[in-house]
This record gives sequence, C-alpha cells and structure tokens, in this order.
Amino acid sequence: MKTTTKSLYGAIAATAAPAAIAAMLLFTPAVSAQDADKLALAKKLVEQAQLHKMATLGMQLSVRRVVAEGKASQEFLACVSAAEPGAFSAGIASLYADRLSILELKDALKFFESQAGRKYTAYTFWGTEKYAGFAPSTPAVAVTVDEKQAIDAFIASPVGRKMSGTGSSFATATQRETLKVIGPLLAACKSST
Repeated sequence: MKTTTKSLYGAIAATAAPAAIAAMLLFTPAVSAQDADKLALAKKLVEQAQLHKMATLGMQLSVRRVVAEGKASQEFLACVSAAEPGAFSAGIASLYADRLSILELKDALKFFESQAGRKYTAYTFWGTEKYAGFAPSTPAVAVTVDEKQAIDAFIASPVGRKMSGTGSSFATATQRETLKVIGPLLAACKSST
C-alpha cells in the first residue's frame, strides 16, 4: 500500500482530537537560561499531566484512522505505535515554560498532582479515544462532586483556559509544533515500511 507523508499529514490534521487535548499539545523552541526554574516546573507538569503521552496517543489514533480508511499499512501503524512519548517531552515543556508564568505553572502542577487532576488526566485519555471514534482502552472515570468542582475550577482558571481552550493562538501553535515532531516520526516509519 502506498503511503505518502503528505496524505498522512492531511489525514492527521483532519482528525479532530478533543479540544482539551489539542491545547495541551503546544510547544515551542527552547527557553533562555534565566527561565530554568520555569522549565523545571514545566517538565514536572508534562510528566504529571502526561502531556507527552497524550501527544503520542493523538498521533497514534490519527494513524489508526488512516489505516482504517485503507490509506496506510498495518506495518506503518506498528512503527508509529512504537514511538516513545519522550519524543514530545522537551518541546512541550519548552512551550509551557515560554508561555506560562511561574504562578500558572505552579497552579497547573498543583491541580494535576491532586486526585481530581489525576482523574482529569485519565478522563482525557479515555475521551481522546472515544471522540476519535475508537473504543476506549480504559473504563470511564468516575468523579466525586468535590472532584468535579475542582476540575471545573481548574478549567475556568486562567491557566486552565490556556491549556484546554481551542481556537486560540496557544492551540494553533500546539498543532503547528506537534506536527514538527510528528513529521520526522512519520517519515522514519514511512521509509522503514
């Protein structure tokens, strides 16, 4: 089966992930040395919120869709599925360090370290699969009234709006930068299959 990088980019760009996920995938080039504290916080946030794993899942689901449409091979999917989430970590952390204040990073990290934040992360993975048209690989997440209030408060907060909003410059940059990481991964898989 012939697979072109151009057709895969188009298919991936056309596959809509949930808005919250798309906004979480933002990243930009490296930050200055004076922002080392912000970068350290951003790295913790990426790990705690599993943003790098979410980026990988989004890419893999998009390729699964392309395979289901007969536009790519199972071998190509296997190659993409072997991608390490760490490929996204540095870029996402750099973006967050660049675009968020120390206070926003601390607030986001505090939320994602909480029980409500962990459940929000689990729901995000579940929802990404469901809304991409695939059966979720994990059961739906149950939240208490207090956890729902904490999640709603985070989403309504300035940093939560940045991380979960769509149509913003933050979300647009996310898509652009994510494709910069995905492009070489797809090209490497294309050349090996």
